[in-house]
Amino acid sequence: MTRTRTLTRWLGIHPGEERVAFSLFFYLFTIITSYLLIRTAREGLFLAHFGAMKLPYVVMGTAGATGVFLWAYRQLLRRSSLPRIILLTLAFFVSNLIVFWILAGSERGWLYFVIYIWSGVFGVIGTMQVWSLANHLLTTRQAKRLYGFIGAGGILGGITGGFIAVGISKAFNTETLLLVMAVGLGISMWLVFSLTRRLPGLGVATVGESTADKEQSRPGLIQSIRWISASRYLLLITAVVVLGRVVSGIVDYQFQATTIEAMTASEDLADQLTAFFGYFYAYFGIISFGIQLLLTRRILERLGILAALVMLPASYLLGSGVLFMLPGIAAATGLKGGGLLLKHSVARSSLELLYLPLSGQMKYATKSFIDTAVVRTSDGAGGLILLL
Repeated sequence: MTRTRTLTRWLGIHPGEERVAFSLFFYLFTIITSYLLIRTAREGLFLAHFGAMKLPYVVMGTAGATGVFLWAYRQLLRRSSLPRIILLTLAFFVSNLIVFWILAGSERGWLYFVIYIWSGVFGVIGTMQVWSLANHLLTTRQAKRLYGFIGAGGILGGITGGFIAVGISKAFNTETLLLVMAVGLGISMWLVFSLTRRLPGLGVATVGESTADKEQSRPGLIQSIRWISASRYLLLITAVVVLGRVVSGIVDYQFQATTIEAMTASEDLADQLTAFFGYFYAYFGIISFGIQLLLTRRILERLGILAALVMLPASYLLGSGVLFMLPGIAAATGLKGGGLLLKHSVARSSLELLYLPLSGQMKYATKSFIDTAVVRTSDGAGGLILLL
């Protein structure tokens, strides 16, 4: 018992917070594990059939599809509680995966476009729901202590998903990852249900605040835009997100295009690409996990949010310079890997902390708008830049 208390204290978890903290940790873990499975599968299948030149089209298609999905999602949120909507969304995604797996064996070329766009939608919605639930369940002080620990679950999920993708693609085929992902999302549904089942109507409760403090009416899209446009602070957050997404999209394209050029064409090219991407995300994820667990909290406490935010663009700047001088798979892997080490550890945690000074209602509305509409619009703009 003493060792357990020492460990939780070292992780920043106070007595009484263990259940919520570990549930959110494993919820993010299963979501990111599932996303890594579909990400490696989509990249392997799409690149093997169409190459890199058509990537800008699916990037822009993802932006449009996400916009439509988010509109429907916001309408549902006005009529039901967040946990209930999360469960319904995850069930919808599971049913999609089963259909994809059934159709995958028929060599339908259009299906790979659909899977790529679908995975992009899931990547936004799935991750957003985890952090939205965390923001509702935790107070500001708790968030500052626990975000690093919760974020580590996502990085560990990336590692696990990478290795699972390698094993499945070698033992079976890339399409089998669709079924494995469905199982992962089923576990996510169980975690959300177990975390919120004692609440009336699956409503949202908190660890440190009363439920009544969280029961606020959800502002609409227009109000979110007004708040952002009227606040220099929120406009700067939006600018950081937009520039980050555009640059990240260009880096992804460089990495994927360089990888497909370095591969030898063969019948199992999709499985080769899936295994390569799986190894990449797994090994770089291990290093990123160490950074998140051991360094993120200390960087934020000693250097501050500004220094933490600067690290990711500095990494992209350095990696892009190397790729420009020494083009090739090694430099492209270094560029992508350097960003990956920081994107889901220091950068993610510091960006989440920027929202904490906002009031509960404003934080929910503006963060949801930025994490969804702004992010996907930025991705679409990045795709258009690549296409041009």
